[in-house]
Amino acid sequence: MNKNLCKFLFIITKIFFNLIFKLVNFIKFEIKNQLYFNKSKMELTQNKTMAFSTTQGSRSNNEDLEFVFDNHKFACVLMLDGHSGILMKDAFGNKLTETLIDFFNNSDSINDISAIIDTVKSIYYKTLEYVDNIPITTSGTTMSLGIFDKENRNLFTFQVGDSMIFMSNPENGDIVNGVKIFASDDLKPAKDFDLGYDSCVTNVHDFSDQDEIDLYKRYCEENNVPMSVNKRTDAASIENRYLAKIRFDNLPEPSRTIEPLSFYKKNKIEFIVNLQRTPEITVWSFGKDDKLALCAVCDGFVSKLAIPTTEQISKVLMNPGLYIQDPLILENTLLGSWIDKPWWNESFIKPVDEDWNKDPVLYANKLLHHIAPDKSWKDAVVFSINRIEELRNKLPQDQIRASLNLQECVDLAVQIPISLASDDNVSCCIVLL
Repeated sequence: MNKNLCKFLFIITKIFFNLIFKLVNFIKFEIKNQLYFNKSKMELTQNKTMAFSTTQGSRSNNEDLEFVFDNHKFACVLMLDGHSGILMKDAFGNKLTETLIDFFNNSDSINDISAIIDTVKSIYYKTLEYVDNIPITTSGTTMSLGIFDKENRNLFTFQVGDSMIFMSNPENGDIVNGVKIFASDDLKPAKDFDLGYDSCVTNVHDFSDQDEIDLYKRYCEENNVPMSVNKRTDAASIENRYLAKIRFDNLPEPSRTIEPLSFYKKNKIEFIVNLQRTPEITVWSFGKDDKLALCAVCDGFVSKLAIPTTEQISKVLMNPGLYIQDPLILENTLLGSWIDKPWWNESFIKPVDEDWNKDPVLYANKLLHHIAPDKSWKDAVVFSINRIEELRNKLPQDQIRASLNLQECVDLAVQIPISLASDDNVSCCIVLL
């Protein structure tokens, strides 16, 4: 046999077995972490200070990953919102949480702000190295990570994409103001960030943000590659959603995201790897007497403007039982903008009817079910209202709130957007501080 052919076959065989080895290790890691997360969910149902919940909605699978942690020194919430599959959010999320837990349990000597930032950044980039060395060819994920240093009352956020971290008042659901003492973005080293007293909410990275567009245009111009941004034609105009293209290839909707390296190689856009993956970092400081609930949510809450503002999302998370009693529950939502359409006959109760005030979320759900375009969406709408009824039968509606029954609170909170037209996965995390 030709020596070159033997050498070629040897190399191919070596590559094949190396891929098989990585795949087997990845599957073993996935099984171990799935068992861990199932155990964690069972333990959380008995926990009164931290909880997470998620619902699939009308999607074919659930691409979100949620994580909460709380010990004597740190509290943490993490939201990964995957897209185009579950492989990346699982691989990245499971490795990241495993490393974070080790850090939280062995970090009593770490108190300095810069030391915490440097350590978490190192964990983040090592996790990227990990996923870059396993065979993921499709799917990506965003990341919103919030870490609260209990001793110094500082919140550190690491933001990549369009989910959110925010601090809420667990009693009234208001967004809490903190003192922003640090902000950085390695993609914008010269930017003068506004520090000082401000609402504690992370920025969202998408192509409605002109700063993000300018970043991409600069990178594309440097590489002599055309780029365009256009409003989505498959979404309602009031949703204000945009898609970007480099050459003729669509980018993911969030402007910051973690994609497999194969995505960049396939589309010959390796020059935007760091652009998409760089986290924006902020640090807020809070007073010792502030009442705080550290929250993370995916963008399913704002899908179809189901919950139109961050302030309203905060209200939903802290007191969902009260939110669903509001007669104005459809105000500024996409479903609300359709109320005057000729899609419903007189048997449907609408906001102008007196009976609407008796159960706004139930009647909104019925309106949505009538116009939901396919079986999977209709099934999600039915599941949502059934779950809402189940929770309302379990507890008085005014007791389904974060300060009283945290797990039931988050379980109800994720169902509300589905009954108000969200067609996405909906997930949230809360740690009471």
